[in-house]
Amino acid sequence: MDQTCKLCQSCLRINKNIDAISFCPSCDEFLCPSCTAAHRLNKITLTHAYNLVVPQLCESCKRGSLHNSTAAWCTECSEPLCMACADAHKRNKFTLQHEVNFSSTGYEVCWNKAQSPDCNEKLPQRSSWYKEMVHECTDVKNKIHELVEQTEHNNLNLKVQENEVVEAIAEVRQEIECTVLKLESELKGTLSSEINKCKGSYDTQKRELLDIQKSLDEFLQHLASVENYDFTNNKFGLRGNMIKELSTIKKDLRQLMLKCRNSISS
Repeated sequence: MDQTCKLCQSCLRINKNIDAISFCPSCDEFLCPSCTAAHRLNKITLTHAYNLVVPQLCESCKRGSLHNSTAAWCTECSEPLCMACADAHKRNKFTLQHEVNFSSTGYEVCWNKAQSPDCNEKLPQRSSWYKEMVHECTDVKNKIHELVEQTEHNNLNLKVQENEVVEAIAEVRQEIECTVLKLESELKGTLSSEINKCKGSYDTQKRELLDIQKSLDEFLQHLASVENYDFTNNKFGLRGNMIKELSTIKKDLRQLMLKCRNSISS
């Protein structure tokens, strides 16, 4: 294709005359800044290479007898600009509303050995400083991408670990609840057994106390029946028998009291 044509062929299809800034050899078409940017983002054409078809030197700098390489393109002025002039262009009150497309976002500046087979003019080579800066920026971009991926990976791992901790806590809680229920059941059983044992012991002590009381009541009745008996005349041994009987009652009472104290202390 004749590269002297300077109009975007994509825009010509919709009857717009927009100056082209790049040429796509794969599509064999000239492209304006907007179409170049869209071309680079399109899934089918994002791998295409682009040749710069605008002058290689900044027009503003050429007016001041300077020779700075093109880094941007002003659509309204239809002029290539270096980075410094593009920055000034965006701050000047007369041109701040102009659409300025930079090579990093608007189009690809492809410094090939020549623009095309039909172009005899050799393009200037990139400076070593520019190449170093591009290489350094690429490294920084790759590192940022790696860090972002690592951060996302760490977040996923953290979420997995969080779920594992929550599940472990739930398992421990369930185990504790089961252990508590088991201990409660065992304590209730032990306590119930001890209470029943104590109840049986108290019932036995009560019966023994009632038996002692009964023996004491019978002894008092017997004592009342011999109220007028002359104990000085111990012919039948009544006095000795009654003293012996009372001693037995007192002994049984002392033994029962000792048993009650031992059961309380235990």
